[in-house]
Amino acid sequence: MYVSDDGKEISHQILYAKILGNDANGLPLDKEGGDVQSCINFAKRFSLKVIECVNDRFPDVCFFNAARLFSPHYYPRRTKIVEEIEAREKKFSKWIEKFGSLVDIDNCKVELLSFTDTLYYGCEGMNMLDAWRFFGSNKNWIQIYVILTKLWQVMLVLPVSCERGLLKQNLIKTHARECLNVEMLEALMRASLLGPSIENVEWKKVYDIWNLAKPRRTSSKLCL
Repeated sequence: MYVSDDGKEISHQILYAKILGNDANGLPLDKEGGDVQSCINFAKRFSLKVIECVNDRFPDVCFFNAARLFSPHYYPRRTKIVEEIEAREKKFSKWIEKFGSLVDIDNCKVELLSFTDTLYYGCEGMNMLDAWRFFGSNKNWIQIYVILTKLWQVMLVLPVSCERGLLKQNLIKTHARECLNVEMLEALMRASLLGPSIENVEWKKVYDIWNLAKPRRTSSKLCL
């Protein structure tokens, strides 16, 4: 039963049928079938498989997990126990190490403990976005934690960058170019996202590189 926004009750009949066939290991795709519980069990197995495939495709999930440094929601509750404070500081140091490709880690560590204490006490329980709104309104904090503030801004816009990259991939790898290998696709995406304006391309050099890469049968009309 589903109730719409205007209060109308809509009922849907869920039909679950046994899925025939075997998986890659020769095991039945659906060991059961025909009842609600087997439907739930299958949905759970399917969801876990999707998560497994995503983790295999993006193994460096720890990079995104490390962004919890900027989300006080993941910080432990306030405590005066020395051991737990030390464990918190150790966790923060481990998180910051994951950003080595983006910032100078040594300089980050200079700001780290004071920065996390500021979030710990000033933005307790807030998510990354809400904490940024509160933190960003204090110009003094931004001036004190220059490096970590810039890193925080990068993490806030990173999902947008990823979405932009996926959109660019779909524009490049069309049905007519579906045989592009990963290396060529990455090169084209980099050129499209980060490359110079097409007006600045030296086409003569491009042609020479292409022509000398291997024997070509070209028309004299193509020569620039």
